[in-house]
Amino acid sequence: RMQMDHYRAVRFYFSLQVVFQKAIQLEEETIASFRTCASDLLTSTPIEEEISRHIDILAVDIDKFIRNGSGWVVKGLKCVHLYITKYNPMRVGSYIPLPEPI
Repeated sequence: RMQMDHYRAVRFYFSLQVVFQKAIQLEEETIASFRTCASDLLTSTPIEEEISRHIDILAVDIDKFIRNGSGWVVKGLKCVHLYITKYNPMRVGSYIPLPEPI
């Protein structure tokens, strides 16, 4: 919320690393990384809804990994990162000078 008050608009995304283990062979582990696409938050954007949307996307990606991973189950989270940066929309003009014959 402090970033929003300072910049009026920010761009953010989540990145996380999940530790998986085999359901049958508990000593076998792997770490997989997941991230969301960057989203723009304006002062009018409901922050909680946008964060929930990103968490849902990560949950779907983890579920896909489990279904396609031949017996992997979630053991825990290694790390979760929230990346926030200032949002600078491009300033675009609508006037384009054209040659006379057109």
